[in-house]
Amino acid sequence: MNKLQNIRIYSLLPLLFILILMSCKSQKDNFIYVMPHVNYEFSFEKAETVELSPRLTEFLDHVVVEMQNNKDYFLIITGHSDNTADTATNLKRAIARANNVAEYVKKKGISSDRLKIFNKGASEPIASQNDENSLALNRRVEIKMTL
Repeated sequence: MNKLQNIRIYSLLPLLFILILMSCKSQKDNFIYVMPHVNYEFSFEKAETVELSPRLTEFLDHVVVEMQNNKDYFLIITGHSDNTADTATNLKRAIARANNVAEYVKKKGISSDRLKIFNKGASEPIASQNDENSLALNRRVEIKMTL
């Protein structure tokens, strides 16, 4: 190759590299960052739902990794419900949500002595309870990883 061809090839390499990077899907979209001392909330679509969603279990998998890497961390898990049922039913649903989270992380190897579970029922709403969207926001489990 002559000198002019070498210059053209070398001047195109950075452009080619940039085009390759731009065509790749952003890798940061594939990760869930779990930070200690941050409160994470996951809502439940229906009032009677207590099962964990795939989104929540994916998040919990990342929590488990962080807890395995940091033995001083523990989880505070708080169950909540909306106000569509009587108090006893709301408390039952809220604790079932919190317990399902606890059972999931225990199955993944986190000791129960690193978990604190609370049941708030419908006593601490975060949204008005006069439409389906706000009711869904109140049907939630809060998860906080802390020292």
